[in-house]
Amino acid sequence: MDDSIIAHGHSHGAKVVFIAKSLPRNQLNNSTARKIWANDQLNFAIKHNLDGVNFDFEDAIEKGSREAIGYTALLKTTVALFHSALPGSQVSIDLAWSPGGVDGRWYEYSLLGRYADLVFVMGYDQQSQMWQPGPCKARPNSPIINTFEGIRKYTQIGIPADKIILGVPWYGYVYPCESVVGSSCYIRSIPFRGCNCSDAAGKEYSLKAIMGFLNQSKEGRQWDKQSQTPYFTFEKPDGRQYQVWFDDPQSLAMKYQIGNGLGLGGVGFWTANFLDYGNKSMVESMWSIVPT
Repeated sequence: MDDSIIAHGHSHGAKVVFIAKSLPRNQLNNSTARKIWANDQLNFAIKHNLDGVNFDFEDAIEKGSREAIGYTALLKTTVALFHSALPGSQVSIDLAWSPGGVDGRWYEYSLLGRYADLVFVMGYDQQSQMWQPGPCKARPNSPIINTFEGIRKYTQIGIPADKIILGVPWYGYVYPCESVVGSSCYIRSIPFRGCNCSDAAGKEYSLKAIMGFLNQSKEGRQWDKQSQTPYFTFEKPDGRQYQVWFDDPQSLAMKYQIGNGLGLGGVGFWTANFLDYGNKSMVESMWSIVPT
């Protein structure tokens, strides 16, 4: 099924769960709507012999708002319902790479982490708001320092490390450069939720496509020491230059190793079908390093 995922943690076992369609934000504070929504998710899981449900709500919500409180209540209601009707079921939740109000998402993170069975921290798309001085420029999707600073903040607010699944990107961003100075690719300013620079200036591409672009690069793959991620520039036939930031087995293995050392519950990725499954080398290099 397109809307199902495999959730796996070292101590949680594998579960086949589905990604729920979100309850509209304007209904989060409606207790009746919450109960109906939760029952709908349970019925779907039972009908399709699934093991649980995954929350992936990403709307902006003001801190302390009725919607934030309502979202917490929705999760709590759903967890109680699933656990009662389907013993052993799993209700997981996807959260931004940091609990610090990323993209205006001021959720009740500590409570969400308490009620959910697993917390999938999306350690990617970290440039949705590129907070930086001066002109906008292409930046890494999942810099290692930011990624684990976000994990640290989640544990500081009381979410156990073994409940956290580290989400990593199996894709990258391609940015059209307005100009290139040294290794910097300056990009268009596209504001997003209060920030003048965002990754909306670029576009997501699969690892399969990125490897094709890499073959067009004169300099080839480069390594950014600060973010511990690869990147490269290439030029299209029309003469325009592009810069690509992505993750590959080298950068991912480092994240997996650190996450394992921190005692995290496991790793996940977005998304497995972005590989070229006709390329045995690519497939083996990516899957062989996934912790088991």
